Amino acid sequence: MILDYSQYNKYKGEDGIVNFEYVNNTLDKLKEIKGICPFCKEKIENRIYYKQNNKITWCSAVEYETVVQCTRCGWWEHSYTFSSDDIDEGLRATSTELTQAILRSYDIASKNVPIEVLNRYIAQNPEKIYGINDKKMEELVASVFKDFMDCEIKLVGKSHDGGKDLILLNGENQTFVQVKRRTQANKVEGVSCIRDLIGASIIGDAKACVFVTTANHFSKPAQDAAKKVVEKNILDSFELIDYQRFVDMLNLQRESYPKEWESLLRIKDNENII
Repeated sequence: MILDYSQYNKYKGEDGIVNFEYVNNTLDKLKEIKGICPFCKEKIENRIYYKQNNKITWCSAVEYETVVQCTRCGWWEHSYTFSSDDIDEGLRATSTELTQAILRSYDIASKNVPIEVLNRYIAQNPEKIYGINDKKMEELVASVFKDFMDCEIKLVGKSHDGGKDLILLNGENQTFVQVKRRTQANKVEGVSCIRDLIGASIIGDAKACVFVTTANHFSKPAQDAAKKVVEKNILDSFELIDYQRFVDMLNLQRESYPKEWESLLRIKDNENII
């Protein structure tokens, strides 16, 4: 099961004196739900971000924000609190904005899982790649290649694709990509699919190929075939990417992912993200 916490709900509460009048707008209700994982029903002690800013301007004020995350299910919560005290101006109040993640879940083989969610999940659980939907595997490869290569990527998206699943476009040059999701980890990628991609590239006037598989390695004949078409100048390049190499690419991409809550941060100088 893939858990997605990229969406969220926002709540706001206020308590104190504003314009010389007492207000209490749902702040007590926020305190009841704050820091409680709605799925595990536990108080969260795992604080992954904290920032405080004491302000001495026209009044005495302090603002701080916190992010906590459940260590069991990954649910997160961001809170921002602003407190000010200038009773001479009719203001002594605290306001809190609470943002809590919403859980969406998908089966590993779902066709509907957002590609960025699948990307994160497989980067963290690479052994699950054998169970994802074939078309999602193609989209996953396209997503990774888009980050690694400065080019346009076209999904062929047809059952009779003639040996290619993706086309990388760089000016007038095109690279054909074949993607194979094998269902077991101990598979060896044979030469037949390599030959199919070579044929598709020649017919389609592509000068480069990439073959991506979840098999743990390519057979010796498959490696030799890819090498020979380059040596004979039939193709400019033929790249073979097996399971481990693709997982390494996913992990490199994962390092650049922003955390879901980073866009919510309000206090400047956010260098203390942990």
